[in-house]
Amino acid sequence: MAKIQTIKNQIDLIKQIQHVTRAMKTISAVRWRTGKKILENAKTFSNSLLRLNEIVHLHYREELITPHPPRGFALIGIFSDKGLVGGFNVTLAHKMKAFMEDQEHEGNKPHLIILGTQGINQFHKNPYEVLLTHSLPVQQTPHYQDVREILYTVRSFHEQQIFSHLYIAHNQYLSVNEYRPIIQRVIPIPMQGINLPTEIQADLRLRTDILSTTPTLVERLTFEYVASQLYVFLIESFLSEQATRLKIMDAATSHSEDMIHSLQVAYQKRRQEKITQELNEVTSASQVLGTI
Repeated sequence: MAKIQTIKNQIDLIKQIQHVTRAMKTISAVRWRTGKKILENAKTFSNSLLRLNEIVHLHYREELITPHPPRGFALIGIFSDKGLVGGFNVTLAHKMKAFMEDQEHEGNKPHLIILGTQGINQFHKNPYEVLLTHSLPVQQTPHYQDVREILYTVRSFHEQQIFSHLYIAHNQYLSVNEYRPIIQRVIPIPMQGINLPTEIQADLRLRTDILSTTPTLVERLTFEYVASQLYVFLIESFLSEQATRLKIMDAATSHSEDMIHSLQVAYQKRRQEKITQELNEVTSASQVLGTI
């Protein structure tokens, strides 16, 4: 009888776990849908800022500040704040480590900025200088103001000439079933180049005497562009994380259903064996009593 009760207890335990996996799956699906709506607007905003930077560089190339000589680079890694995401963080960390090793071989000194507590675990024994660590909210998509606050700190390191180049590593969202770890440079801004007719260039001529000096204008536009890019990458990482967790929880739910089915079959088999055994005992006792 104890064996039957053990199986029943296992079934009850797995059903409790199944309630958790189903709830996490539903929550991840809701967060994924919410983030997906925000991503397109964020990309449009960032592309507009990139175009503004290109226009400024097109018109004021001679007036721009001479960039500082290369002084090494900073690499921002965007990780998850919670677990249950499979190889989401490990794969990105491996790519970052390979990138930093390659840069070191070229004589560039690396500095790390880690967003997401799971990233701290990935680099707790690394030999590189960590300039900043920051947790990320898992409950909702990142807010643009939060991104700006993080970037103010990052900009202070740049102003101290700790680094001259800034890269961001994240898991780029491709679809609900696919993401890929990538590393992109954001400082200096990777200009795509624009080719505008002369009359349009004249219309787009910015009045720096009204807005600010040219260097200040460039500094502000650069900051906003980097902030918008970081925001896009954070949302993409958030989407990739939620999609990954959704798939893992869905697989766990399906696996638990298979386990429950197997245990129920075993339970019914053991129960039938117990009933058969009891019937045999009753029949044997009846036969013995009949002979007395």
